[in-house]
Amino acid sequence: MQDDEKRDYIARVQDLVEFYDVVYRRLDPSQPSLVEFDPARASGVVEGALRVIDFWCRAFLAEERTDILESVLEFMETRLAQHRKGVFKQFLDKLIAWLNSFSGVRGIAHFIGRYLAMLRAYDNDFNDWDDYRYCLEQYTKATRLFPAMAPAQKTCVIRGLYEQLRMCGRDIGDSWYTTNAVYSTWGQFDVIAWPLLEAEIRRDLPGLKQEAMLEHLKPGADYTKFLPRRRRA
Repeated sequence: MQDDEKRDYIARVQDLVEFYDVVYRRLDPSQPSLVEFDPARASGVVEGALRVIDFWCRAFLAEERTDILESVLEFMETRLAQHRKGVFKQFLDKLIAWLNSFSGVRGIAHFIGRYLAMLRAYDNDFNDWDDYRYCLEQYTKATRLFPAMAPAQKTCVIRGLYEQLRMCGRDIGDSWYTTNAVYSTWGQFDVIAWPLLEAEIRRDLPGLKQEAMLEHLKPGADYTKFLPRRRRA
């Protein structure tokens, strides 16, 4: 398939993704699905399309070409901007994976900035119980892009990451979301970001949670000891 055919295919796939996200995500789950438009089948088609986009985008980026990346970003910023709870999250996952895999691509700081703007908007407007953990993972993965980031982008990541950590575990034994999310995520944290995160934490001292962060989340520490849940009697 020629490159222009690939771009045309992706444009058509975006139509399908938008149709699926707008229509099926709004169907009443108590109502029987339409035989003609089975959501399960449509979901499978969308998943397959996302895999194709992922493969082609990686191939393009390996050649220092950002055509598909630009197309996906524009699609997310415009047509998916008002309904971020569905496929939008899957695209965010792919974006951070692409950026981390191809951090040397020309103009990377520009693309990082657009990714962070969408993540912050999602975090501010759509976060709920599950999404707190989701955003924690996104910000943690973003620390691996620190060498390619502008100073303001680093600040954005650190503030977002600290907000997530601060919400995790109001007190020992009383977690806003389970601290297991930190245990399963923190291995992806890049220690290069620790000095800025440490400075952000110290601004809120004294505090039990802040002391726990400084003790257990610093490089080389055992992060599984961070605010462990206390068993109830």
